[in-house]
Amino acid sequence: MSKVDLAVLGAGLGGLAAAAILARQKKKVIVFAPGKEAGGAFIPARIDGYQFPLGPTLSFGNERAGILQQLYTELGISHGDMVRSTSYQVALPDRRLTVHPEKSETLEELSREYPKEIDGITRFFQAVDKIAARSSNSRVSSFLSRRRSSKTLLNRYRFSRELLSFFDIQSRYFFGQSVHDLPLSKLVSMINTSPLYEPHGFKRVAELLLEVILKHDGVVRFSEPFPEMVPQRGNKVGLVATSGPVESRAVLLNTRGGFRDSFNFMGIMNQGVPVGMRHGVISLPDYNRPDDLFSLTLSTYGDESAAPRGKRALTAWFPFRAPDRDQPGTLLDPIREIIPFLDDFSDTMDVQRPDDTQYETPSAMQGREQAAMVRLERGSDKNLYFISDESGHPVQAVAAAVRMAEIL
Repeated sequence: MSKVDLAVLGAGLGGLAAAAILARQKKKVIVFAPGKEAGGAFIPARIDGYQFPLGPTLSFGNERAGILQQLYTELGISHGDMVRSTSYQVALPDRRLTVHPEKSETLEELSREYPKEIDGITRFFQAVDKIAARSSNSRVSSFLSRRRSSKTLLNRYRFSRELLSFFDIQSRYFFGQSVHDLPLSKLVSMINTSPLYEPHGFKRVAELLLEVILKHDGVVRFSEPFPEMVPQRGNKVGLVATSGPVESRAVLLNTRGGFRDSFNFMGIMNQGVPVGMRHGVISLPDYNRPDDLFSLTLSTYGDESAAPRGKRALTAWFPFRAPDRDQPGTLLDPIREIIPFLDDFSDTMDVQRPDDTQYETPSAMQGREQAAMVRLERGSDKNLYFISDESGHPVQAVAAAVRMAEIL
């Protein structure tokens, strides 16, 4: 019987990150994955010669002291494919703004779109700079910025609903929280730093984590059904796998958790892409419905690994909406507002919920209440843990993995 410190069921980002951290610490780990490759919910959709990334290609967490940057440093990962974003766009019901890497350029953009509020915007940006400076010079200030929400600061400036929506849609997309609920530390990151751009999504990150696991003598078993868990004496969990029995100090389930999101995949000819459209667009069609936000990810011009020559891969992600099976085109209407000639220049369209490609959920995970965010959860057995494998929440998944490693 194999004896390990951690057995991971599922090869999603959170499970692989936890296994990689522990393997690097010379702990014994094993990963069971019913699929044939690493990445879980981040494995791209491959349709008609296109490759569509699942999940965000823009993310925070790579800034100094960010959770992803800490992970790469700890594991000795050099990820040259990830580059600083040049810019991305925020599309609101009545305007479209470009967010630039240089904060001064974004401030100019805001001054053009919200001229009556520019004084308040300028003072707000100055206040954010002061918080950042205090946090970098004081551990106490840094701690407080992680614990306090942004609501009090934002209320001080009495921004219009339209301007608040500009900040709120980014907060919901990047962090899964309204801007009022967002910790001050994350607000500072969102205002003062640029997200990094991962051209092909977090699938590549999953592959790098897999390399770390194997390099440090971890075991990964692809194309193997999830093992059954059986009672063991003491603080151990027994697993009955097709490749043999395993005894583990802890088991981490890293499978889909039932988040309500969906994707539209579209192949579009170059001439159908609007002039000035960036590779990332975060859109809010209705000010009164903040949860109806969606994002568009456009493959890089000339990237033939993502699309046939002369074409681009376009992925639309709706974080909080499931498609209507009887009317799959309903999610196309807001996309047409961004790309008016979508129907004339697209040659591939497909609608998918990530649940469509998932494997059977382990019995120990069935029936549990779905968490509002990806986080580390404990099962009824003290040695059983959960991290949902969700394509929209890579930073939360890594943070949960770090917590899992700390427990062991």
